[in-house]
Amino acid sequence: MFLYRSVQYGTLTACQHLVDYPAEYVQKILQKKLSKTGSDIEKLSALQWERHICSWHFNADSQPLGDCMNACYLQEEGYNTVRRIIECDDSIGTVVVGFEEVSFTVHRDLICRHSQYFKGAFEGGFSEATDGVVVLKQESVKDFALFAAWLYTGNIELPDADELTWYSHYERKVQRATEAGMAQRDGDSDGSDEASEDCKTTDDQPDQSVIQSLLIDLFIFADRRGVSGLRNDIIDLLAIQRESGWSLVSGSAERVGAAYSSLPSNSMLCRYLIEEAAYGWDFGFGAMDSLQEFPPEFMAAVMKCMLLFSKRKGIKFAPDWRDDMCIFHDHDSDAERERCEAAHLAWQAEMDGRSALEAKE
Repeated sequence: MFLYRSVQYGTLTACQHLVDYPAEYVQKILQKKLSKTGSDIEKLSALQWERHICSWHFNADSQPLGDCMNACYLQEEGYNTVRRIIECDDSIGTVVVGFEEVSFTVHRDLICRHSQYFKGAFEGGFSEATDGVVVLKQESVKDFALFAAWLYTGNIELPDADELTWYSHYERKVQRATEAGMAQRDGDSDGSDEASEDCKTTDDQPDQSVIQSLLIDLFIFADRRGVSGLRNDIIDLLAIQRESGWSLVSGSAERVGAAYSSLPSNSMLCRYLIEEAAYGWDFGFGAMDSLQEFPPEFMAAVMKCMLLFSKRKGIKFAPDWRDDMCIFHDHDSDAERERCEAAHLAWQAEMDGRSALEAKE
């Protein structure tokens, strides 16, 4: 069937050898080709396996088909991301970031599609944009570099321990240059004279707290620049890390304070932090002696959440991200939410099993 549909859509390069195929087979191809009408021509630009990859798989019944569609969703999304890049127009824009004025070259069509801010800047004539150049001196190179990686790959590309340590030295140099009123982009020292283990744990892995702070900063950037897809992916990653045994993001007054000082209190990240604290804090919680350092609005919300959970007699509380991750997402349409829910079916099934086991304990 794959070969048949490939020839049908004109993708088989060995068409000159059709004489070697059964006559009935070739006749069906010709019938399909000749039956095309003018209104169908535009459909040729999107092959069926690009739209529904499971059409090419064998599934015995509806259940395997559903599992297959869920498993293939992310693969299709990744493929479609590449396709969107290829199909975006040729117009190129430049984003100049930070005090040190690092220039990033981006496809304008792609960045405008994912960011309301950049859509307005490049297409609406914001004051920050001139002749295809957007200047963002108040943003960090780190945040924009992570955003650009996500923009082109569809993934949050977390830096490793060495990269984090290098960047911490870089930020200190920029800070010193900023305080001195001059941008020193190049220096003789590579930072080796300073502590090299700033962002590492004993097993040479990135410090969890550093990664969590990085994700908080990236979410704030995504909120400020109207990148809802990146915000949603950050929430997903935080939930995955927590369910994988990572420490509480809400366990740091500094991280919570950064979120509350830069985001509205009804932000999805603030909501996630509240629920994580209500579910994860206990008397062994390391920050119990420093609760006064947390934002009062956050503490009040955590207390309210805990009181609500305590009223559920006989029901063991499980965080909402286990039941429906989209509760912590921003979606532009019902169709987008449906696609997101489909992509999280495997996650929800795994979390249902985990919650059921915890309820028996």
